[in-house]
Amino acid sequence: MIPVQTSTETWRKNFRSLVLLALLGVCSTAAWVLAWHKSAPARDGRDFLESLRQRGVKSWWPANGRRQHWFLVYRQGTVVGWEMDYRQASANGTIGGMIRRTQDTRLSSRWRISNDIQEGDYQSQFVKLQLPHPESVEATIELRGDRLQVLQVIDRVRYSSATKIPDNYLPEGLMLPAMREVVRRQGKARYEMVADDHPPSRQDGGTTPLFSFQLRYLGADASTGGAMVETFYGAGEPLITILDADGEVIRRRQGNTDFQPATREAILQLFPEAAQYAMDNETVEL
Repeated sequence: MIPVQTSTETWRKNFRSLVLLALLGVCSTAAWVLAWHKSAPARDGRDFLESLRQRGVKSWWPANGRRQHWFLVYRQGTVVGWEMDYRQASANGTIGGMIRRTQDTRLSSRWRISNDIQEGDYQSQFVKLQLPHPESVEATIELRGDRLQVLQVIDRVRYSSATKIPDNYLPEGLMLPAMREVVRRQGKARYEMVADDHPPSRQDGGTTPLFSFQLRYLGADASTGGAMVETFYGAGEPLITILDADGEVIRRRQGNTDFQPATREAILQLFPEAAQYAMDNETVEL
């Protein structure tokens, strides 16, 4: 027979071991649940892109696929410029772009994405008018299958890079469908993209750096009744986009900058030079 004292000590050691094993199991489970929840937005982004590949980009646009929207740009309540966004169905997908002109910036972009999102092209030009040296950024992105080829010219310095895309890479031109999906699910999703002004570590032959951002449904906007989506880039002021019942952008705001809808005629009264930017059958001249 084991002595009573020895038996009690053995029982206590076994009990402590069981408690420690239980705590270890709880901690492991909590860590797994936390990791699962943190990765859920990225999975939601991947799942949406996979469904988009199967259904096609055109499934997100009206039958004619042609849209043109004009906005006045306000800063702290004062009109400082204008913006025009457009998109249009093409033979094998969708094309689109954006023109923005303000007191201190010039921004133009153009994109094309195939219906199965396996091929895409993007070009952008940005100039910040500041003295004595304006800042300029040009970017060209080619998507071919699971590979990106990127050319950037930042303040006259040329960078060439490439990378294999992750499963949640959001091609240029698909931000609006991604926002619509977040609204439909009333959730959030995480994607990765190329930042036009973020160069690789070396000028030639480097790996293209990608940045991660999150889309999040915020609920209904009290002033318009539209659905609010937050785009958060990890730092700085988030961008708030308001979509109407058809999923079209009716307003955007970021910090003290506000993009309010306006007619083309109203914009031409304030900015006659905007007349040169009008959609033809294929694209907008930049």
